Amino acid sequence: MRVEHVALWTNQPEQMRDFYVRYFHAQAGARTQHTAAPFASVMLAFADGARLELLHAPEPLPAPSPPGAPAVGFAHIAFTVGAAEQVDALTAQLRRDGIVIADEPRWTGDGYYESTVHDPDGNRVEITAVPAEIGGLNAAEFAAIVEGLRALPLELRWGHIAHDLRNPVSLIGASAQLLAMAADKLEPEDRQILSILENAADRLHTLIDAYIEAHKPDTSV
Repeated sequence: MRVEHVALWTNQPEQMRDFYVRYFHAQAGARTQHTAAPFASVMLAFADGARLELLHAPEPLPAPSPPGAPAVGFAHIAFTVGAAEQVDALTAQLRRDGIVIADEPRWTGDGYYESTVHDPDGNRVEITAVPAEIGGLNAAEFAAIVEGLRALPLELRWGHIAHDLRNPVSLIGASAQLLAMAADKLEPEDRQILSILENAADRLHTLIDAYIEAHKPDTSV
């Protein structure tokens, strides 16, 4: 089962069509005048198969006030555009074109990088980048780890971070040292890469220690 399409009533079908075609690369179908009911519609199709239908009644319909205000019903439409840099770029383009930016680009608690804009009717449109995998985790699993850390008291939180960061870095360093024992069998380019790896592991370990020390709660107060 899948969602076939979602429909929106609009008083300005041309502006709405052009918005989604220009910024989200929709393909607009022909305008259809329905005979069984007094309205017209245009179907917008997106690259992945999702579709958005714009419905236009002969008489103007009341719009929410202010635009984008919470109300019962659908809250927003979300588009995934790729990497975080693409979220920034599209948001910047929309701003230059005078589109209302409701929320600036930022990371959310559930693992999305997103901004929010208003379409010509004031509907909220999210522009997102979803990290499909972060260290082998999907977005939901990553968000669960973030929430778990937030729930810990501050003094315990740093202990978890220290443990989970130091262990992989120590393993990388130890592996590099094992490889270094057979360095005479490596090509010169491989020995250079190994040296870079060892130095990077040492530096990262030092930075982790310094960061954790700098953010420890002050127990002297």
